[in-house]
Amino acid sequence: EALASGYDKRFFIDADIGFEPEQFLAIYNSDKLVIGGTYRLKKDEFVLNYNVLPEDAGYGTKPQSAEEVAYLGKHRGNAAGEFQVRHLPTGFMCIDTTVLYHLRSLVETYMDFDKQHWDFFPTRVVDRQYETEDWAFCSLVRKHLECGVWLNANVITTHTGSKTWQVT
Repeated sequence: EALASGYDKRFFIDADIGFEPEQFLAIYNSDKLVIGGTYRLKKDEFVLNYNVLPEDAGYGTKPQSAEEVAYLGKHRGNAAGEFQVRHLPTGFMCIDTTVLYHLRSLVETYMDFDKQHWDFFPTRVVDRQYETEDWAFCSLVRKHLECGVWLNANVITTHTGSKTWQVT
């Protein structure tokens, strides 16, 4: 729909995500082509929903504290606290449509009601590792484009289920 409508950006916000207007604007106004915030997984153990790049593996695949995210934002990121990551959830992610234009020749397509669709968000297994649709999208971007996938360390939203998980 974003391609057919001529939109510049596609901003995903899951219904269970709580955020402040400043967080939205920080992501939307970024010059990064794929960028988002993160949030806790819906479990009592503190795990933020993203994976670091291999060179940041000293922090584990899922940093366990907001301080670690802030450290990466400060030491691996730019002045806005944006740093590249391996995977980012689509629950609070903004994608410039130029990314979709570049990827459309590289992904599966299908027709529905005489309209072409591109599978930018496949689920798949790569190297014996299951990739959800958001992880697979990030892998496609990192493999085929030079823009990277970026996390703003200053944007950690709430995540609501049976309770609201947040960074305190």
